[in-house]
Amino acid sequence: MPNHILDDFQEHQEQRPQMVNVLTILTFIWSGMILLFSVYNLLTKTEQIVKLQDSIEEIEKIGTSNIFLDKAIQGIELSIEHFSLLYSVNIFVAIVCISAAIIMRKMQKSGYFLYLLGCIAEIAIPAIAIGGAVIGGMLLVNLFFSLVFVILYGVNLKHMK
Repeated sequence: MPNHILDDFQEHQEQRPQMVNVLTILTFIWSGMILLFSVYNLLTKTEQIVKLQDSIEEIEKIGTSNIFLDKAIQGIELSIEHFSLLYSVNIFVAIVCISAAIIMRKMQKSGYFLYLLGCIAEIAIPAIAIGGAVIGGMLLVNLFFSLVFVILYGVNLKHMK
């Protein structure tokens, strides 16, 4: 490798706070898993939809109807209906977040704003396309972790250019 590339890497490594290092590594791991999982699900869409339909049948076998089970069935049905959209959004968001983490490892603020865009897309697109009330539980979990990471990355903006 040319020396200027190694020098640039070492310069950023020396300046990078430990928290940014840990957060970006966690982002790489989580977003990488989401990327692989989503690509796999899109490639095996038919089999995945059959599994989701089997889940509905299992829930219906329980026989007792309550709000939780009814919402679960409704959420699974919407997941089947919007399967390609949901996993395509996951792929888009994973790529955006990985790209943002790479930029933030170089201590550039633009990575934070790209990450923020990915987090907003992760919540907003499914909520608008499908309806947040129906799949609210999963959206709330995503919202919680996205907010935690946005805040933790935001605390480190002062170290970025």
